[in-house]
Amino acid sequence: MCNFAAMKRIIVAPDKFRGTLTAVEAADVMCGALLSAGYRAEAFPMADGGEGTAECVARLRGMRPVVFEAFNSVSEPIGGGVTVWHDPVSGVAAVDTSSVLSLQLLSGEPRVMDASSWSFGRLLRDVVLRLKPATLYIGVGGTSTGDGGAGMFQALGARLTDCNGVEIRETVTPRMLSRIEAIDRGMMIPLPPVVVLSDVDVPLVDEAGKPSSLSFAPQKGATEADVADLGEGLRHWARVAGLGESRFAGAGGGLGGALMSLPGSRGALGAEWIIRESRLWDNAPGMIITGEGSVDGQTAMGKIAGILAAEGLRRGIPVIAVGGRVGSDAPFNLFTAVYATTDYPGATPAARLRSAVEAIVRDGRVAG
Repeated sequence: MCNFAAMKRIIVAPDKFRGTLTAVEAADVMCGALLSAGYRAEAFPMADGGEGTAECVARLRGMRPVVFEAFNSVSEPIGGGVTVWHDPVSGVAAVDTSSVLSLQLLSGEPRVMDASSWSFGRLLRDVVLRLKPATLYIGVGGTSTGDGGAGMFQALGARLTDCNGVEIRETVTPRMLSRIEAIDRGMMIPLPPVVVLSDVDVPLVDEAGKPSSLSFAPQKGATEADVADLGEGLRHWARVAGLGESRFAGAGGGLGGALMSLPGSRGALGAEWIIRESRLWDNAPGMIITGEGSVDGQTAMGKIAGILAAEGLRRGIPVIAVGGRVGSDAPFNLFTAVYATTDYPGATPAARLRSAVEAIVRDGRVAG
């Protein structure tokens, strides 16, 4: 018989495994494997500002789901609508940009130069009019867009005009950013105070080779020429819209910068906020097992696993990462060990994840 009371606390704190397992599902699988091996673990499903962030906020703030009709970044309807989280008592609401703008919602290949954040602005408009939230938490990340929030502003009622003072009525995409010469926010639907929970800590645009919103453009379908055009367009748009500088300006293809320019907004790195509010470091855990879809160079750029690992090093607590895949550029020095589910048998992502956790146990890495 295992003496659970004598065991050190094992915290299981994964992010989502994009396209295969939600953070909640991953935590359940990992905890199940540890329980079967005679260990008890506490599940703390995580999010970093991308997909699943609003649900994490909802769990921490006691919100309930509300479904809204919505469209993706190329104006295709999203079957079944999208979920926004709301507490009618406190008036707090939470939504993710990825709920309407993610790559996974596109029926064809990603094409960032033709995508727009307009649909997210439309969703925000509907949320404000229907729920009348007092505070709005927005998970900013995991988008297929790169328009710097111009489309979102447009959907909220901002008037964008060209060099002749003529209003641009077409849905704004990155190809049109350089045409915008003025913005009038006078008719915009006012948003309540916004808490921007960003998935990355990068500027809108930076020098070549330095991380910025442009770093993520190729995975959204941008060619080398597109990236150059996008950079010029975003610099121009930032000047016109007065976006200013912020740590999170590059999140969500520039949505972070647009949201941070709104009156009363405040920002935080999503992973840091979720970790802090979850209080998983309380009572000195013996070890942390985290995970995400890909452990790679971006892991150390504000992702859940990277932040947990850095804090674990500071506290002297071992942190093990499990990735759906592990890149050669992964920050191995941050972790006690890194495991890839692709190295283990299983017919499903859940089965491979379970096998990876079982390997952690077999290797004697679990705190006793």
